[in-house]
Amino acid sequence: MSWTKMSRRILIVLMCGLMLGVSACTEAQKEQAAAAAEQRKRTFAERALKERASEYWNLVRWRTWDNAASYLEDEAEQLEYLRGHTDVGADESPTIQDLEVQYVFVGAGQEEGEIRITWTEVVAAEGRVADQTVTQRWYKHHGKWWVDPNETLGRKEVGQLDESAAPEEPPADIPTETP
Repeated sequence: MSWTKMSRRILIVLMCGLMLGVSACTEAQKEQAAAAAEQRKRTFAERALKERASEYWNLVRWRTWDNAASYLEDEAEQLEYLRGHTDVGADESPTIQDLEVQYVFVGAGQEEGEIRITWTEVVAAEGRVADQTVTQRWYKHHGKWWVDPNETLGRKEVGQLDESAAPEEPPADIPTETP
């Protein structure tokens, strides 16, 4: 919401309160003020979630597993996360580049949220580069956003194209010789 819209609404509420008394405001004005307050809370929650998720995914990108584990609320889940990512052979995961949070959605209660992350995945051993998109659930507890322990690396979108399955050769009906 722009500053001018917010200042107009504040001015309307103040004028209503001063001229007619707070009890004289119409029900529509009260509902409008409540809806505006709810939208501000939701926007703030979305901003906080995006910031926290971006921090987490940058830690994942750089394989800073000990710090990334702190984004899980439960200590047992943190330990399981660390073991899963630091065991022998576990660090053969692809390299993540160009990480971007595409969207953040926070539910009406501002206690649950979902994000969509995209990145470019590079698997040097296979000579493969592919764009990846995942969604991930987060929840809020004690005023802090936590990653869902079942989705520490997100979940792929249903129906997402797997670019690694694209054929290497052009189709036979396309001419390959130059005149």
